[in-house]
Amino acid sequence: MCTKKGVAVVGYGGMGAWHTRHILNSDVCELKGIWDIKESRRDAAAENGIHVYSSFEDLLADASVEPRDQDGECFKTLFHFHSFQKACCNFN
Repeated sequence: MCTKKGVAVVGYGGMGAWHTRHILNSDVCELKGIWDIKESRRDAAAENGIHVYSSFEDLLADASVEPRDQDGECFKTLFHFHSFQKACCNFN
């Protein structure tokens, strides 16, 4: 059995909520929480029992969020890499 990787999602709109649902059902990722610039989306995530970071900086500072680079910084994913990231996290 492998250890789940801690994942946080930035953005809880249509795609962010979709990714969040798949992370919650993943065998290899564990959702640590979300951050969204819109208060209504943060409220929606909280109503669904999802941890909401108080700021984007708090998300980045959470040591349980992986993967991290050699300097200990969270990886930031550009949009065109989402397919690769999805494959690495075993999303169905």
